[in-house]
Amino acid sequence: MAQALLNPLAGPNGEVVVRPLILLTVIALLAFAGLACEDQYMTAESDVVTNEAGQTMKLSATPDNLDISAGGAITVLVELYAADGYPIEGANLVLTSTIGTLGANQATTDLDGIAVTTLTAGTQPGYAAVVATYKSMQAMVSVDFYEGDPDATPDTGDSPDIGGGTDTGTDTGTDTGTGGEGAGA
Repeated sequence: MAQALLNPLAGPNGEVVVRPLILLTVIALLAFAGLACEDQYMTAESDVVTNEAGQTMKLSATPDNLDISAGGAITVLVELYAADGYPIEGANLVLTSTIGTLGANQATTDLDGIAVTTLTAGTQPGYAAVVATYKSMQAMVSVDFYEGDPDATPDTGDSPDIGGGTDTGTDTGTDTGTGGEGAGA
């Protein structure tokens, strides 16, 4: 344990673990590609929730919109951390989406507390509510599946208001559920 505190990249046997660096590099490259292409539609949506035990779950969808006629997929990433900030490994997550097809409906977090899957569009445009559930915690993001140029049709409003409140893009509220998510779960 002391080794991990001295070197956050050290594994349990002192070996260097590069997975977080690889993940961050991929995310940085995707962000740079979006900026380099000047794609005004390449944005991300995220939701962060914290339960009474101090565990935190972050759900992200990148990009948060997709032209169904062009194909492709949305990357859905879930991060799970204990109250002390350490990742929760081996947590079983349930993923759902109102439209589109998820690459996996169930996922388990890795050593870094991360689970990743994809969301592909169906044939109908619309907003998908993507939900990640861990015990009683739920995080939700909205993904827009559109057809053709989104500027060519009149704007019909923001994503649907699922669960009440105003959609601000990032929810940093606290989940007050009591599903037994004790420390060290």
